[in-house]
Amino acid sequence: MILFGYRILTLFSHLSRKVISRHKEQNEKVWADEAGRFLERLPDKKEYIEHQKRMKTLTLGKWFGREFPASYNSCEVIAVYNAMVSEGMPSPDFPFLLAAFEKKGLALNGFFGASPVTVQKFLKKSGYETLRINGEKKIQACLPQMEKDYRTWIVTLQNNRDNLKEEIHTMCITKHGADFILHNDYSGGSGYSRYHSLGEVLLAYNEGKAKPISLIAVKLSSVCST
Repeated sequence: MILFGYRILTLFSHLSRKVISRHKEQNEKVWADEAGRFLERLPDKKEYIEHQKRMKTLTLGKWFGREFPASYNSCEVIAVYNAMVSEGMPSPDFPFLLAAFEKKGLALNGFFGASPVTVQKFLKKSGYETLRINGEKKIQACLPQMEKDYRTWIVTLQNNRDNLKEEIHTMCITKHGADFILHNDYSGGSGYSRYHSLGEVLLAYNEGKAKPISLIAVKLSSVCST
């Protein structure tokens, strides 16, 4: 039901080229000056975005005159960025990603962030193989095979399964040796958290209150990696 709602809200989204261009220009300046505030270097020597809450000077979307700071609604774009880093892209162009989602992909012009369906479509067009599983029961059933076949995932969760008012959050999960790292973990204070399995990530997030909605496995296409 939530994913269907996202699809409908995406249909009602439209930003003018002028607004998108202005946001991109502003975001490029901010990113050039402040990127280090949002990033952290992890054991694999790669830099991931871990601090969405600090992104008050970046902009994503506009609705009835209100421009949204990326600290409010950019978790899906951040998850895409982090997945790209995990799969081998050293430093994705984050302002470009924000603009790409503004062109086609935001839900209600960014008021509700972006749909997991849009995230998957964007990654496919960018040369990544993806597998999306929807629904808590199906996700749990597929975890063993997903752990075996992939090292990068994007998960969308309802922060509190009993209270939709606590909203939705999307994050990237990456595997580093025996560790599974959840990036941009809002429940942990906007940093990253370590776990022992993919299943533990989903069970432990937000003290076990969360409900998985969608899990996208991501892998760089063999065509693009050669």
